[in-house]
Amino acid sequence: MQFEPSRKMILEAILLTVAEISADTGVPVIIFPKMQVADEDGINVVNPATGFQLCLTGDTDFGLCTYKTEAHQFFMLTAADNSAMKFAHGCVTLVADMSERKCLYDNMPEAISQAIALSERKRKKAVRFCISDGLNWVFATLATDEHGNRVSYQGELFSIIKQEPEIQEEFEDSVRQIVALVYHWLTANDDPFSDPLYTLEAI
Repeated sequence: MQFEPSRKMILEAILLTVAEISADTGVPVIIFPKMQVADEDGINVVNPATGFQLCLTGDTDFGLCTYKTEAHQFFMLTAADNSAMKFAHGCVTLVADMSERKCLYDNMPEAISQAIALSERKRKKAVRFCISDGLNWVFATLATDEHGNRVSYQGELFSIIKQEPEIQEEFEDSVRQIVALVYHWLTANDDPFSDPLYTLEAI
């Protein structure tokens, strides 16, 4: 009888592998489960076109944060939940939904709101985020244009094939592909328009 890993096990194994690769390549990372994205009082966001205001609160399922110095590492590990992000150099939010009955893209509004909060908190014009159920992954970017409007770009769905004895190599290749994409999303530069991995297009 062959043991089949759960979606949660696969997702956590991917994140741990990314952390190991990051450390080996000189880009140390800390992974925070249930990391607070907003301050305790929330983050007020204003639509520049309509003036509509929204207060964003809450946390993300996983926060993948890089840091530059050991001092930053110490502060991130010992800071209050809502302060760790302040010391992070780079950060990617991940919405993890293990429900097999729910469409993965249904999580996009939640993921985008977290990305908006992240961009406001870090004062960045572009941030990257992910959605996953362990087997399926969506990689996305939120960018602010010259008029202050936020635009979300999302890639195609990447999937890990089901593990079977006769296609073990294909399964491992699909896992490695996801690991490489998560690592790239975490370590890529801040400008999503200069990333050689893809081309952004308005649809």
